[in-house]
Amino acid sequence: TVVTISKNTVFVDKNPIVSYKDVEVSEDWLIPVLKAEVEKMIALARQKYESKLNIKLRQVVQVTDANEKIEWKKVTVQADRGIEFGVIKKILYTITEAGAGEINFAVTREKR
Repeated sequence: TVVTISKNTVFVDKNPIVSYKDVEVSEDWLIPVLKAEVEKMIALARQKYESKLNIKLRQVVQVTDANEKIEWKKVTVQADRGIEFGVIKKILYTITEAGAGEINFAVTREKR
């Protein structure tokens, strides 16, 4: 799952979700429409992951590894260096509330 923050819009996997301005002016930390979309994408990723034969075999023999990373909970956030820090904090908070287990952050530079 990739959340991209541009100067105009916040995207989840290239789908526009909410305007940058709406996030910026909101006094709430939680962005409900973004939370719902990230939850949906995490659920889809989990479904794909669990359908793999490897996971089915582990369930049959009941082998678990407590240190195993939960692949479907990974979210990458992409943002330009010029994005306001308060907006990024709201988005990171919302992603965490949606159930992300690991957040990777990529800073991009917009073309001039």
